[in-house]
Amino acid sequence: MNAHPIAILIVDDQTDVRRALKGLLQMLQDCYVAAEAENGQDALRLAPEIKPDIILMDLNMPEMDGFETTRKLREIVPDAKVIILTQHDSPEVVDAARSAGAAGFVAKTKSRELPDAIAAVRKGVPYFPS
Repeated sequence: MNAHPIAILIVDDQTDVRRALKGLLQMLQDCYVAAEAENGQDALRLAPEIKPDIILMDLNMPEMDGFETTRKLREIVPDAKVIILTQHDSPEVVDAARSAGAAGFVAKTKSRELPDAIAAVRKGVPYFPS
């Protein structure tokens, strides 16, 4: 069992989504939101400072999409695990998330799976829809 709480960086351009995710994560005892970013550039700037354990990443954002942001984050904070959290859940999008280096994938319509996804990737187990 990991002793320290899970530091999470939320990356989503929609304030309401970030607020909802923060509320959901506050209900989990072993997680806390270390920071929020509204785009990929913010995530790249914040991640090295806060060293999150897990990054919840939207795909459709201005300036830099979630795939490119994930690839770059894997280089600058390699210990952080990225979970793609998006409304697009086609097999092609899931495959692209894997290729970008994501450790997990949860459709926003299935956000109730997020605690399971966080627990799995923290243990090093990939979490993708079957």
